[in-house]
Order: sequence, then C-alpha cells, then structure tokens
Amino acid sequence: MRKKMSFPVLLLLSWLLLTAAGPLALSLHPSEIHLERRLEGPSSGFPLGTDELGRDLLSRIVFGSRLSLKLTIVSLSLSLLLGGLLGALAGFKGGVADLAISRLIDLLLALPGILLAILILAFFKRGEFSLVLALTISSWVGYARTARAMARQLRDQSFMEAACLSGGGFLFIFRKHLLPNIFPVLGAQATIGAASIIMAESGLSFLGLGVPPPAPSLGGILTNGCDYLLEAPHIIIFTSISMLSVLWGLYKVADDFRTMKV
Repeated sequence: MRKKMSFPVLLLLSWLLLTAAGPLALSLHPSEIHLERRLEGPSSGFPLGTDELGRDLLSRIVFGSRLSLKLTIVSLSLSLLLGGLLGALAGFKGGVADLAISRLIDLLLALPGILLAILILAFFKRGEFSLVLALTISSWVGYARTARAMARQLRDQSFMEAACLSGGGFLFIFRKHLLPNIFPVLGAQATIGAASIIMAESGLSFLGLGVPPPAPSLGGILTNGCDYLLEAPHIIIFTSISMLSVLWGLYKVADDFRTMKV
C-alpha cells in the first residue's frame, strides 16, 4: 500500500508552491505604497492587512519567503559541497590534510555562527552575495564533521580495500565510492541545516544586516512590525506564523528522516 504524504511534507510543498507561483498570482506589488491604507487589518483588498507604509503584507511575506528560499538553496548547496568535500578528504587521507582541516573546523566551531556571520558581513556591502557568503562560511563546518567521521569509517571497509588493491586511484575511489556513501547522510542533515539557515538569514535581516530595503525580507518585516506591535499586531502575527510553520515542517521532516519514516 502506498504511504500517504505526511502533513509536514505537504506543508513544505505548499510553501514552495506559494513562493514560486505566488508572485504571479498576486495583483499587488510588495513595494506598492498606499499611505491612506497604512496599518490596516485584514480585508478583502489586503488579505493579511498592510504595513506602516500601506504595503500589502501578503505580498511582502510571499516575496520575503522567496528571498529566504533562494538564499537557503544557494547557501545550503555551497555548504554541502564545501563541507562534504573537505570533510571526506580529511577523513580519507588523514595526516597533514586531516590535521589542517580539523583545526580549521575547530576554530570556526569555537565562534557562534551568528557572530561569525555578523563579522563577515561587517567587511562586505549589504546584499545577497554577502549574505550567501556569511551563511555558507558559518554553516559548512557541521557537514564537514559528519563527512570526516563517515570517511574514517568507510576507508577501513572491505570494498574500499578491494578498490585500492584493484588499482583504483585516489580520485576514482573518492568519486565512485566515498562521496556516494557520504552525501545521502549529509542530505538528511541538510533538512535541519535549511531551517538553521532560514533562522540565521531572518535574524541577520532583523538586525539590519540583510538585503537592504525596499526588497522585502521576513526579518525586515518583523523589525518594522515591532515598532507597531500594539497598533498593528497583525504584522508580527502573520509573519511569525509563516516562518514558524515552515521551520516546524522542516524539523518534522528531519525527524522523519532520522527515524526512517519518510
């Protein structure tokens, strides 16, 4: 019997569909200002209300989610690639390579991820490139540790020894045997990593270090909404619900991966 799609998976697919197709269906632009309608609650014209400049909150949340999705995909892909390759290289080769990469991992792990990202952003102009760079550098070490531990286990397996005895070179063994056994595990770990990157990006935007306005971001919407919390609580409420639902879905899917339910 075919297993039914779980609710968290359905929730994430709905979010992906909304962020991808939502901008095509929305009639209002997220930067379109209506000062006469500022701080209004939900209505027929503005389903989630408006912000302090009369901009449609639904449009801003959808476009902000789209930005978070794009930054998450790029940062997560780079983190997986960098962490997987360096960790696998350190675990398989050992010696000087393992020592150097391990010390770099320990150094970066000694710094809190958000502080490391803030430090990186201090040297670059605000924008998507600097955000991707900061999120990648603060995220790849977790995948490197996992890849290193798995590579150390795999290098002593019989099929790896057989590949070495058959004359397979380092690059051949690395590409054909090592990486295919490591990246599926890193893929499951990446589900939690995606949630962490979304929270980090929103946190940086909340602190004013994200993509500059008028481009909408979830963290930026929350920052502006805090100034009108009592007058227009719908800004904080709807933005927080959209973020928490996605994060909850990612954590539940990660838990399903861990318990082999998906």
